[in-house]
Amino acid sequence: MHSSTELTSDRFQVTCNGQRLASFADLTPGFSAQERLGIVIREPMQAMWASGLIMSAVTAFYDIQRQSGEDYFIYPDYFMFGINCVPGNYGMLDIWPDHKRITVGGTAEECVRAINDRGITILLVPDMPPRAAELERQTRSSALQRLKFGLVYRPGELVVESDIQVTCPPALEPYLAEIINDTPALDAAAREALRSRRHAATAAGAAVEYYRRVSPATALNYL
Repeated sequence: MHSSTELTSDRFQVTCNGQRLASFADLTPGFSAQERLGIVIREPMQAMWASGLIMSAVTAFYDIQRQSGEDYFIYPDYFMFGINCVPGNYGMLDIWPDHKRITVGGTAEECVRAINDRGITILLVPDMPPRAAELERQTRSSALQRLKFGLVYRPGELVVESDIQVTCPPALEPYLAEIINDTPALDAAAREALRSRRHAATAAGAAVEYYRRVSPATALNYL
C-alpha cells in the first residue's frame, strides 16, 4: 500500500495503438476497484518485466480509493500464479498479502482452476508458442464468462505485434531493487545478474514494456 502515497497515474506513460491514455483504467471499459488482475509467470522473477503494467493497474485502483475522499487501508485483489515455481517476494508491487502469490502445477487445467477460483478478469501471460489449452468444459466456460482480455508479455523484450506500451517511472526502480534483495531463493550471482539486466534496460532512460492484447480464449492457450 506504500505506492498509494508515492505513485500517481500520470507518472506512467500508457499507450494503446500509439495513443497515450490517462491511466491503465482506460484500457478496460468499466474499470472498477473490483477488477482482478492475474499475472502468470514461469520463472520466479519473471514479473519484474511486467512491473510497469502491474503498478499502473495498482495505481488505477488507488486512484479510485483517493476519489472516495475516505480513509482506506486496502490492497487490490491482484494475484500472481507461478507455474511450477514459487513467485519472488513481490510485496513491493502491492501483490499482498503473500497468499496472493500462488504456486500452481504445470497443466493448463490446474492453472485455470486457480485463476477461476480468484475471479481474475484481466490475465497477463508470458509469451511462448501457443497451444490448445486442454481444459475441462466447466473450467473453460467459467474463465471465458469472466475474463475481459489477456495481455501477452515477453520479459525484457519486444512482443511481436504489440499494441500496448507502458513506460516505467524512475520511482519504480527502487521497488524492483528491494524485490531482488528480499527474495530469499536468489543467490548472490542471481541477484547481481538481475541488477545488471535491469540496469541495461534503463541505461538509455526509463524502461519500456510491450504487450499484445488478446482475446480470453487466446490467452488460455499461453498457459
